[in-house]
Formats: sequence, C-alpha cells, structure tokens
Amino acid sequence: MNKFNVDDIIIAVGILRPTTPFLDQPHVRAVYSLDGHSETQLSFCAGDIISLVGEKREGWQYGENNATGR
Repeated sequence: MNKFNVDDIIIAVGILRPTTPFLDQPHVRAVYSLDGHSETQLSFCAGDIISLVGEKREGWQYGENNATGR
C-alpha cells in the first residue's frame, strides 16, 4: 500500500462508482498516468483502478493500485 497526495493528483483520477460486487471499498479510476517519486508514492497508468484505503490525512490518501497490487 502506498500513499499519494490527493491535492496534487485530484485531476488525475475520477470517482469510479461501484458497479461490480468486488468493489466493497472506495475506488477511483486514473484518468492520466503518474509516476511516484519514491517507493512509498503510488504510481499508476491511465485506466488503472486504485482502491482507497483509510481516510485522507494532511492532504495524503493511502491507496493500492489494483493492476500492480502495490
């Protein structure tokens, strides 16, 4: 699980409405690709689905890229 700054990438993701049963937690779908600048920052490609984990804290949100499992 990696963290990403929500304020920096809010334009890079859009809310994905849960339409399938496996989406039991909030998810977003990346609109653009983003490379994390360190091992603890999330990288993703356009179209990847990111599971949001926990609450946003001090501008950061933890998440897991479903395509990479990181």
